[in-house]
Amino acid sequence: MTKATNWTPGPGPELGFWAYGSAGGYYLLISSRADFAKYFSCTTGPQLVTGWNYLVLHREQFENIAGDSWANTMVRMRI
Repeated sequence: MTKATNWTPGPGPELGFWAYGSAGGYYLLISSRADFAKYFSCTTGPQLVTGWNYLVLHREQFENIAGDSWANTMVRMRI
C-alpha cells in the first residue's frame, strides 16, 4: 500500500505513526520523491498484531537508498 504524505520529520531520533495491518512484520519505505527514486527502508519486527499498531522506529533502523535526506519533506510512504 502506498500513501501520499506531507511530513517533515522533526529533529528527534524517533519516528512514530499508526499503521493498520495483519500480525507479523512490515517492510516500510519512506521517500521524499513520488517515484521512490531515493528513499529510506526499514523492516519492523514480528511483534505487530492484527489491527492498529503504533510504530516507533529510530532513524538508525532505516537504510538510506540513493541518498535521501531526513531534512526533506517526505511525500510517499509504502508499507
